[in-house]
Amino acid sequence: EINDKRFEKDVTQLLSHPSTKIKTAAIQNLYYLNSNSMVVNVNELLQTDDEALTLATLEYILKHAKKDGAAIYDRYLDHDNPKIADAALYCLARESKDNQTLKTSYHLKKRIQDKISALPSGQEDLSSLIALLKTIGSANIPAFYPLITKYLPHDNPNIVETAITAAGTSMHPDFVKSLIAFLPRKNHRGSAITAINNYGSNMVPLLTNFVKERVAPIETCRFIPMVLKTFHSQEAVRSLFRLMDDEDLGIRLECIRALSDIRKSNPELKFSRYKVVSFIYEECKLHHKTLSAMHTQIIISYRNRTKSRKEISEGERDARTSLLELLERRLDAGLERIFKLLGLRYKQKDVEIAYEGLRSSKHEARTNAIEFLDNLLTGDLKRTLLPIIEETAIDISSEDVLQKIKHKVPSEMECFRLLLEGNDLKIKLAVLYLIKHQKDIKYVPIAEKYLNSEDLKVRTFAQEAMVALGEAV
Repeated sequence: EINDKRFEKDVTQLLSHPSTKIKTAAIQNLYYLNSNSMVVNVNELLQTDDEALTLATLEYILKHAKKDGAAIYDRYLDHDNPKIADAALYCLARESKDNQTLKTSYHLKKRIQDKISALPSGQEDLSSLIALLKTIGSANIPAFYPLITKYLPHDNPNIVETAITAAGTSMHPDFVKSLIAFLPRKNHRGSAITAINNYGSNMVPLLTNFVKERVAPIETCRFIPMVLKTFHSQEAVRSLFRLMDDEDLGIRLECIRALSDIRKSNPELKFSRYKVVSFIYEECKLHHKTLSAMHTQIIISYRNRTKSRKEISEGERDARTSLLELLERRLDAGLERIFKLLGLRYKQKDVEIAYEGLRSSKHEARTNAIEFLDNLLTGDLKRTLLPIIEETAIDISSEDVLQKIKHKVPSEMECFRLLLEGNDLKIKLAVLYLIKHQKDIKYVPIAEKYLNSEDLKVRTFAQEAMVALGEAV
């Protein structure tokens, strides 16, 4: 793409290289080099079983054919070698995407229909099917799009990948929901993001509404910030800020991570300092609530250990341990959100170094990080944030330090109410599960409150808790 003719001779020599991949890359480079005439014996490259090389060679031939493109299609569309014929049909579909005359001249619609009819009814010919899906994706003939839809849920990952790419190439709105559904699937996520990105910037508000209105399941919504960041635009930044008030912690964390990545790759984009600081304060409040709840669990857990083992069931011990571990993970995630937000307000590299220092097992590194942040932060932000940072450097699971942390530690009853009123589904379930195993009837009003919850899991756990509490009476 540098388009410097001095490379032409060397690149041409690579067409004789034994590696098919290198020959493919060479012919693709020659496509861009400003050459007025085709290289000698380029047709020999078509005598290969490699689809990528066949396609790259045909694209090269078509480019140099200029006004004689018709002769090239006449020669290769009905070629004896099915790979060459498939590649020629794909080139025709791509070239005629917005050219109805070319479509009609070579009967593109009929040719595609004939290919569909020729597909074996049993075991698919993988090579032909993949070529056909790519062609349909490029042809801009919506009548054939149901075939792409048919193969999106296929068992063969190569076919699924091709169907995803074809859907993205078509840019048809009907495929958007199907493409978004692939985001939670790690093996297809990259292709799905690329396909969605292909639709252009008009996808940004649409994706934002998908999250806002929960058009997709929550597990899928959590990956949408990852897609939004790939647009690298001011509109994407605004949309991610809009999603920052989402009740789901996972979505908020992914939004902050996405904003952090955008700032690294596009420092010229603007980030509202006022909004960033506002979100930091909100995260600090949540951190304090989680910490208070965690301290309650530590104290109660400590008291329980001093009691007779007969009084505490194994189920209750396990339930309490699960809740404590969950709260610890929430604290870690909350701290990450706070520091990612700080990175949007101050120099990212400085904040990242301080964060790593704070998480270090070495006391000196943690002390240096606190000192650095003490100098960096100012005003209300410093007064709010520094105590949290200092607490993080202490082993908060240690009984000895509980008195040093100036928090109003709620009772277990208050702690349960606090956690159940939050927007964290996993913590709600963990609390109701603990209530179930504690079998203490004083918690009946709490469990009763969630019997009509909109969430099926919360309702189920509340019902199970009420049954256990009924048995305890």
